[in-house]
Amino acid sequence: MFRKILCILLLICSGQQLFAQVSIKGRVKDLQQQPVPFATVRLVPVSDTLKGQMALTDTAGMFTFTGVSRNKYKVIVHSSIYESVTATVVVDNATAQLEDIVMSKEKTVTLSGVSVRGTAPVITQKLDRLVVNVKGTPIGVAGNALQVMERLPGIEISPDGSSIKLNGKDHVGILLNGKLTRVPISSLLLMLSSTNAKDIDRIELITTPPAQYDAEFTGGLINIQQVVSTTAGSNGSILLGIGYGWRDKAKAGFNWNVRRSKTNFYGGINYDRNNNPRKFDYRSYNASDSDPYSNFTVTDRYPVITGVTGRIGLDYDINKRLSLGLLANGNLNLFKQHVSGSTEGSERIGLVNNEDSRRRLYILNAHVGYKISKSQVFNLDVDYLNYYSFAPNEYVNTYYKTNADSVVTFTVTKRTPVNVWTGKADYITSLTPDIELVTGSKLTFSRLKNNVVAEDVFSTGAEPVDSLSERSTLAENIAAAYASVSWTFNQRTRMNVGLRYEYSSQDLVTKSGKSTSNRSLSQFFPSLFFSRVLNKNNTLQFAYSRRIARPTYTDLAPFVSFIDPNTFYIGNINLRPALSNTVTGSYLFRRFIFTAELTREKNAIAKTQAVFLDSKQQMLTSLNIPVLWTSSLSASIPVTVAPWWNMQYNIQLSHINQQYEGNTTSNTFYFIKTTQNFKLDKNWMLQIYGSYNSEKMYGTTRIDAFQRMDVSITREVKKWHSSFQLSINDLLNKYYRFQSINHPARYYKQFDEYEPRVVRLTFTHDFGNLQIKKESKRETSSEEIRNRF
Repeated sequence: MFRKILCILLLICSGQQLFAQVSIKGRVKDLQQQPVPFATVRLVPVSDTLKGQMALTDTAGMFTFTGVSRNKYKVIVHSSIYESVTATVVVDNATAQLEDIVMSKEKTVTLSGVSVRGTAPVITQKLDRLVVNVKGTPIGVAGNALQVMERLPGIEISPDGSSIKLNGKDHVGILLNGKLTRVPISSLLLMLSSTNAKDIDRIELITTPPAQYDAEFTGGLINIQQVVSTTAGSNGSILLGIGYGWRDKAKAGFNWNVRRSKTNFYGGINYDRNNNPRKFDYRSYNASDSDPYSNFTVTDRYPVITGVTGRIGLDYDINKRLSLGLLANGNLNLFKQHVSGSTEGSERIGLVNNEDSRRRLYILNAHVGYKISKSQVFNLDVDYLNYYSFAPNEYVNTYYKTNADSVVTFTVTKRTPVNVWTGKADYITSLTPDIELVTGSKLTFSRLKNNVVAEDVFSTGAEPVDSLSERSTLAENIAAAYASVSWTFNQRTRMNVGLRYEYSSQDLVTKSGKSTSNRSLSQFFPSLFFSRVLNKNNTLQFAYSRRIARPTYTDLAPFVSFIDPNTFYIGNINLRPALSNTVTGSYLFRRFIFTAELTREKNAIAKTQAVFLDSKQQMLTSLNIPVLWTSSLSASIPVTVAPWWNMQYNIQLSHINQQYEGNTTSNTFYFIKTTQNFKLDKNWMLQIYGSYNSEKMYGTTRIDAFQRMDVSITREVKKWHSSFQLSINDLLNKYYRFQSINHPARYYKQFDEYEPRVVRLTFTHDFGNLQIKKESKRETSSEEIRNRF
């Protein structure tokens, strides 16, 4: 009897202890609201610090403790990058969900008075994007934004800097601090070439964007996140640089930041001048007629590109819940070019062209963030974008004939103002400790005017050329609503499901008053993301999204831009929107990232395609490809050979299959990029970058292989908080060749030669309070929304 009673008492006691045990869940992130993976988390009872449990955060920064007794605990988080953080928690419920733990202070080691901060991995795979850290890298010291983007995994920028691809796909959107920049991609890339890389914190490659992003751009999105200092007090930096290739280069920059308890005031201005000569060759041949025609044009071009970029911002925390912010970004780009050349073949023509164009862009943003409760956040953003392009061109053509020469002079002047208003509201709430909901809406109103005036110039005056002149307007409105739900099933498994609805209307009206392109579209755009951490070293991810590519104004507008008297660019008003479905799978092994992607695109828009008009003329325009399949395999491979030598390899193999004019064609191509970093000693670093792009097919065009090689050496002077960098870009010759492949008896070839072996010397200096870090209190900006999901 006594033994039975004793057993019953033991069972009761053990049962009470079992029911007294609970679980604790939490998340660790940094100041940019990014998760901190593989951090060590210790749970220690306050009453007995010798006992406790230990866990490791997953790729989402999540951790879980089970079998925890009700008590008061310390949660201690350790990371190789940040200083340790300690929080206190009282466990008195069945499940305790901790507030997010923010690691705000970078780890600093002091050696003989020199501070050395820990550095984050250069490339990190998140649930819905690939994040590349730029700040502090050698290219992030002296390069420009375009040079940085060229080195990123999956990105291809044409040697002429006029187009960009992501994972082999066109129609890529560029975001600046999370804001979509709606200007022609060629103009935007030109502006990025004068933006200093030192102002960039990180670049995010979003191949399958989630529901809270615009459904625009079938190729995906690239988000350029600028540096915002979190250092208390005042600090800043200056940059000075000179260079020479075939002609001179110069750059300068100044940035500042003043942070007080509730206020952060920051800004900067940068100047870049690039005297950048180049040579273009054009060849066309027609053997389909009884009278064959050939044309060979050679032009020497001497553009001087001057860019000024600037920004100024103010953030103010009214209280712990309410924050306000204002931000203005601006860019002025001047393009002055003299062209001289000649055409040989069936005709002999002397060519002279002078261009003095300018492009202006500024973006204004105002936001209000309100933290309703610990689990509810509301954000409101209003943006205004103004873009203006003024491009006057003068053409002087001399026709050499047997009996007498004739000189024809005409001018083309283009003015294009663009105004875009955007309003966006977002609401975030935690439905349960494991389920979060993000919902919102967005309105975008775009208005564009384009006025092209062509005139023949005679000694007696100028006469308009109506066939080449155009005055048109474009009105585009987009209304969107979206919702996404994020589940954290357990410490290893996460999923995000989103749905976006967009209604858009686009109306292009020419000078005749007729609407040449009046379209409306109503579509749903689903997205899905799934992540499973197999163990500490292995993670699987899956993503799906549906996207749209609406024809831009430059694709549609019936403008004319001449290369020579028989070759010109022109818009295509018959273009249709493209719709795509993309599936992506990723495997993460330690720091290695392997990705497979498949996209089916209907009515894909291919730019710069040759179309033959008659025996002499050909035009370059955009065309729809009825069905385009694009598949790719990519690998991001970091290798540490020795403490003083590390390398990064980015490899991609792509295959396209397209249906055009009743024919099915396919093509396989690849590129390889490598960056070699050598730490020569504590103050000297050598970096070598090389890339190779194989030959590939694009629409009705074949593009030849091209390569690149850059070298830089950097000297840090830590006691001055300064650095010097000597760099040589494009050590190999820089060529860009393409030709038409859609007609057996006619072809068009273009061969562009750009300035190689550009030597630059750059000096940077940081000043002010550079070491003390503090946690940012803002938790209501739209950037938090993007990074949380």
